[in-house]
Amino acid sequence: MFKHSRSYLYVFICSVCLSLSALPHAHAASVNYTLDNIILDIGPTSGDRIQQLTGNFTWTFNEGDFEGGTGVFNDIFIPRQTGFFFGPVVLADLSISIDVTKSIEITLASPVSIDGDGLDISLAFLQPLTQAEGSLLDLDILNSSYSSGGSGIKQPFFSGRVIPELVTVSPVPLPAATWLFGSFLIGFFSFSKRRKIF
Repeated sequence: MFKHSRSYLYVFICSVCLSLSALPHAHAASVNYTLDNIILDIGPTSGDRIQQLTGNFTWTFNEGDFEGGTGVFNDIFIPRQTGFFFGPVVLADLSISIDVTKSIEITLASPVSIDGDGLDISLAFLQPLTQAEGSLLDLDILNSSYSSGGSGIKQPFFSGRVIPELVTVSPVPLPAATWLFGSFLIGFFSFSKRRKIF
């Protein structure tokens, strides 16, 4: 009877080991995107202050769930106009929402106020972003626009696109408990074999 129970134990151990080896190896991946040639006119008269909005962000996701990832801007330059003074907005002052299927929305982070300015930027995509493909901006002012100074007046973008630059993939390690349990099974199996030899 002891022999049979030992055989069952070996079968159980082998089954668990096979199950562990069959676990899918999850991978996390990230894509760097660049804001390219995004041109806007923020002057009081047409063509007075043609400026370029620049920046890049990283989209991180699990393989098979690209749309469910998260995005973080690494760098951004947003020109602005306050009265007759002109200067950039820094990344720390911004609240940015990225939806790779639709758009990027940028506002001032509450309770930040820059010289009493407001800021509202929408960058709508003509097509969803993917790992391999970017998108031109939807230049319809109802979808992509720039508003600064608290006036609520929307300024159009003249051109722009979002392009992928670099894709990186890295394995997600199995939980430590899995490796600990596997080590226990191997040790137990080795100990049982030694007892049988002696």
